[in-house]
Amino acid sequence: MHRKTKIFSALSLATLLLSGCVLDGNRPIKNPEPVDAHIGTQTYFATDTLVDTTLQPLDRGEPVLVASLVDIDDLRRSSTLGRMVAEQVSGRLAQLGYHVTEMKLRGSVAIKQQAGELVLSRQLQHLGQEHEAQAVVAGTYAVGSNQVHINLRLLRSTDGRVLSAVDYTLPLGQDTRALVPAKHENGWLVLPEG
Repeated sequence: MHRKTKIFSALSLATLLLSGCVLDGNRPIKNPEPVDAHIGTQTYFATDTLVDTTLQPLDRGEPVLVASLVDIDDLRRSSTLGRMVAEQVSGRLAQLGYHVTEMKLRGSVAIKQQAGELVLSRQLQHLGQEHEAQAVVAGTYAVGSNQVHINLRLLRSTDGRVLSAVDYTLPLGQDTRALVPAKHENGWLVLPEG
């Protein structure tokens, strides 16, 4: 009977932890607000992973384009977070010695206000040829209740083949929450919980 009590206690504790509560003595309390991570550090590590795991090594002399990350629920929209992560990917690739073409400075890529540089699959080959780029980094983000889930992909510009991909998450702390837009549902403003 003593063993069953221990198992029950362990399962009860696991249930509390998974439900977003922690124990303070004998009483459950809600987990505190997520603490923001250093976005640049996470993005640099993700960029290194893209380069290190690519199926086709990149030529440092040929251009690579970096597009703003887009909202996974609306691929026509980006955010401050999506544009900032793209800037950090560009910066990291440049630090690693790759030739990064700044899309904002090229007149042939339409830039929507508040949307950043969006890469649609049907435009990928055209963009690659026009900018003489070997590859394009594109990605998406999804805002959860406590985290932002980010996916980055390195795409071959000639055919859109995914050469490498990486997923990572950022805690949705106060600063990170300020970088993503609130969503509108049925006319109501819905903010990520926190």
